[in-house]
Amino acid sequence: MFPTVLAVLALAVIYLADLDPLISDSFFDQAAAVFPLRDNWFLERVVHVGFRNAVFVLALGLLLAWGTSFRLPALAPWRRLLLFLFLSMLIGSSAVAGLKSATGKHCPYDMRDFGGNVPYMELLDPLPPGAGPGKCWPGGHASSGFCLLGFYFAGAWLGRRRWAAAALAAALVLGFGVGMARVAQGAHFLSHNVWSALICWLITLVLYEILLSQRAPRWGGFQGGEKVIDIRV
Repeated sequence: MFPTVLAVLALAVIYLADLDPLISDSFFDQAAAVFPLRDNWFLERVVHVGFRNAVFVLALGLLLAWGTSFRLPALAPWRRLLLFLFLSMLIGSSAVAGLKSATGKHCPYDMRDFGGNVPYMELLDPLPPGAGPGKCWPGGHASSGFCLLGFYFAGAWLGRRRWAAAALAAALVLGFGVGMARVAQGAHFLSHNVWSALICWLITLVLYEILLSQRAPRWGGFQGGEKVIDIRV
């Protein structure tokens, strides 16, 4: 509950203080009417494409491990956890990608204030007449980091509090790190990344409730029937 409230409060502050255009403007060159980092090689090829591919490989590895668990007895106790981690990555990132396509919101660099052709629009503003749909809300690339929140749930479920804390920090740092790289390139507003974090968190929480919350782990010193740590707050 607390992470959800924190995300909602962060969004309220961003919208009330009008931080989205303010932060994006700090990366925009008014004289040249461009985002200088939009085509930056490192941000585009390494942070954008490279990180996305690395997360894809990780998800594929989890899927393969889950499939192998049906033939390899040593992996069988991990089967449900592997499925949870894979689904949290798949559904979290897919939900964000689907919303990007369905909502039609434009990127900062599409807007006239930042060198584009469409007027500046708030989240709930309708598309202006004659403007085609965009594909920028919520933050798709940020979800590549936030979809790793499942590893926090996995660590806490296993009772590995330090591992869980490290996994949570890593998912947040990676999500906001790559998300802010896209902000610097003019591809997203700050709020887009917070929305992405909230969506991935809620999806992972639902999957945790379905797959793990009522089951105790069967390894690492745990015995069936022991209380699973409640990490939902």
